[in-house]
Amino acid sequence: MIPIKIPIHIPTLYIDNLFGKIGYIDFIKPKQLTSSIMKGIDSINRRFIVIKMNIDNKHLFQTFFNVHSDCEGLWIGAGLIGIHLICARVVMTDFQFKLIEDIINDKVIKIEEKHNPNIDSFIGKYVSNEKIYNACLKIQKAWRLCRYNPNYKMCEIVQMNNYKDIVNSYI
Repeated sequence: MIPIKIPIHIPTLYIDNLFGKIGYIDFIKPKQLTSSIMKGIDSINRRFIVIKMNIDNKHLFQTFFNVHSDCEGLWIGAGLIGIHLICARVVMTDFQFKLIEDIINDKVIKIEEKHNPNIDSFIGKYVSNEKIYNACLKIQKAWRLCRYNPNYKMCEIVQMNNYKDIVNSYI
């Protein structure tokens, strides 16, 4: 198993001595995050990463953690809150490690069957972390504004081209 490579620049989430009921790191809530991706180490030295994601306009939230502090390759996905991206109650596969690493590194990834998504309808859809998703929404909003608002030059150019096409089609 390939361990998740967590970049240094990701902010740290401090969870003190908290534990889930069965020892999982499954108690973290989205409100606790100050960033769309955060990392940490629990009181028994297990590394974890928490990610807010979006797929098909659905908000997802999942924690991934190292099962044993002395075995770097054994990670699982956990969480009691929200929709989870991947089914990882057993040790994560290499494909899942790569998927999570790509999401951490701001990539937009197409979900495949090999990722073992938690919901089958995720297959064929694209997932990104919340930061990338929000950036895409801003770009879409700006594009619509300049494309359809006549106060913008682009809108004027598009409308003039449409007008010319209509005139040329009747000549």
